[in-house]
Amino acid sequence: MTESFLANYIGHTYRTYSLVLSWVIAVSQGMNLLAMTDIQFQEMLDRLTKRGLAATSLNLVISVMNSFYRFHGHIDNPASRVARPKIIVSQRQKLDEEKTRRIISVIPQTTIRGLRDRALFLSYARTGDNPRDWKWSDLKINGQWAKYRSRQNNGNEHWKPMPSDVWAEISTYLHHAGRLHKMHSDEYIFTTGNGPISYQALSARLNHYARLAGVDGKFRPNDLRKVNLRPVLLEAPVSHVRPQQRSLHGIGRRS
Repeated sequence: MTESFLANYIGHTYRTYSLVLSWVIAVSQGMNLLAMTDIQFQEMLDRLTKRGLAATSLNLVISVMNSFYRFHGHIDNPASRVARPKIIVSQRQKLDEEKTRRIISVIPQTTIRGLRDRALFLSYARTGDNPRDWKWSDLKINGQWAKYRSRQNNGNEHWKPMPSDVWAEISTYLHHAGRLHKMHSDEYIFTTGNGPISYQALSARLNHYARLAGVDGKFRPNDLRKVNLRPVLLEAPVSHVRPQQRSLHGIGRRS
C-alpha cells in the first residue's frame, strides 16, 4: 500500500515521504490508512501533536497523506477536509542556501512540471537573474556549455556563462518535454504551454515546495536571486518521467 505510492518518488522526496508515512503508521495503532474516517484522521494528527510535531510538520503530514489518498483513487479524503494548523510567521523570512537546497530537493523529477520547476528555481538561485522571462534566443549553446543573456535595469545587456548544473537541468527538462530540438528563437523556455509562467503562479509553486520541505515563511522567486547557491547536481539520472505528464505544464494541475 505505501510501497506502491513511494515508488513514484526518488531522492530527498522519497526519504521525506517515507519518514512522514512512518510517523503516521506509528500512531495509527495498526489501522488501515485508507479506511480512516475524518475523526480518526484528526485523532492521528492530535497524537502526532502530543509527540511534539510543529504546525509545519503537521501540514507536511496532511499534504503527503492527501497525495497518498489521491494516488489510491480517494480524491475526497480526510486529508483534503481536515483543518490545517496555522503557521504564525512574525516577520518575513529570508531564504538561505540550506533552505533553498531543501526546497529544490523535494521537487519531483518524475513529472514534466517538476523538472520545469526544479530547473527554473535553480536558475534563479544559481544565476541571480530573472530566468522566468528567458526565451531560446537568450541562450547560446555549444555542446555541454551555455551562455545566457542578462538584462540590466538600465537597459544594458551582456552574455554570461551559465553554470553547468543549470544547463544540465534545463536541457533535461526540455528533453523530457520533447522540446529540446524543436525550440524557436522567440519561444519561452519555462512555459505553461501558453506563454511564460505568471509571477503570482510561480510564487505559489515556490511556497508549495517550501511547505513540503518544512521551510516556514512566505517567499517570492526573487528571494532566490539573493541566495548565491553553490552547484547542485541531479540526485539520480532522470529516466522514468511519466509519459502522461509530457503535455502538463499548467500551474493549476496536479502532478
